[in-house]
Amino acid sequence: MCFLPDWLKQIDQYWYAIFSAFVGTILGILWGELRYRHAEKKQKPVAISGLIDSLTFISSLVTQAIQRLDAINRSEKVGFPNYTLDSISLIRHLDKTARFLPKQTLSDVDGLRYQIEHADNKMQMLYSIVANDGIDKARAHPEFASLLEHLKKVNEWILERKKEIEKIV
Repeated sequence: MCFLPDWLKQIDQYWYAIFSAFVGTILGILWGELRYRHAEKKQKPVAISGLIDSLTFISSLVTQAIQRLDAINRSEKVGFPNYTLDSISLIRHLDKTARFLPKQTLSDVDGLRYQIEHADNKMQMLYSIVANDGIDKARAHPEFASLLEHLKKVNEWILERKKEIEKIV
């Protein structure tokens, strides 16, 4: 006495069902892969454009800070930069473009992000001196000249990275 179900005894009658399930699975996987690649092609220029826009915005903030610090250095009456350099948007766009950028470019932009945050921290530290002791104390602080040079270098690096990324698009 055999306890096999009736349908298992007649497997040859289920051949077409098994075959069509297998073919359907393969076609579904291929269709999904095709859709994924198509969506990725559409996302690449948008993501890279967002990264370039973020770098452009940060560059404008850095340029603005340089102009203000130069004016303070010349004893002109301008306010000390009291804003951040928006490294958060750069982090967000770096995350979106990570799979589209070459490893070296990704590493370079991440290094630039670190430098932007470092300059941002210097700027915040000097702003706290301005808020507590006045602009003259901040201008006399050794970090003032260091910040100015650092911001100029960061701006150069931003332009270099932008050119590098624009070649990828």
